[in-house]
Amino acid sequence: MRILALMLTLVTALPVFAADVNKEINQVYDNISQAYNELDTDRLVQFYSDGACLISASKEEGLLSGRDQIAKGFGHWFKKIKKRGAELKVHYRVVNRRVSDGTVTDAGYYLVVYTPDRSTEQPASEFVGKFIMSFQKDHADQWRIISDSANRTKVNRFLDAKRKEGLFYEEYRPAAAQDQEKRSR
Repeated sequence: MRILALMLTLVTALPVFAADVNKEINQVYDNISQAYNELDTDRLVQFYSDGACLISASKEEGLLSGRDQIAKGFGHWFKKIKKRGAELKVHYRVVNRRVSDGTVTDAGYYLVVYTPDRSTEQPASEFVGKFIMSFQKDHADQWRIISDSANRTKVNRFLDAKRKEGLFYEEYRPAAAQDQEKRSR
């Protein structure tokens, strides 16, 4: 009888655990997006574990291993964007999440909006990619990215991605509509 009671307790606790994990990981995506949007290398790199591995969508970059290499990669990119007076906005849509043995692995799409300095009068541009990202908790009980891999894909993949209950999903309006709205103000 005690075993049955223990099993029932565990089974009823699983949805609560899953909801907590979803909430915690979704918060990480919020924070990552903010760090990208602020071009804040130091803040962004803090979401990676010490030994994290990053395979960027850039054809120029190779495999980045560890926070130092990841920081150099992001720092170089962000420095170029800042020098041009441009802005960056990153949006995520997670379409699949697997939780196993303390590791969370997400797959989904990201959309990056690059807005040149307003003085150039150039329109914003967008590029989309697909990603797979894995997280584990560190010694301080914080979720950290242990592996991150991305590559480019078609814009409609992001736009057509459906919201999945409990998974991170950012609303988005295409840059052309946003530019038009800004110009009409």
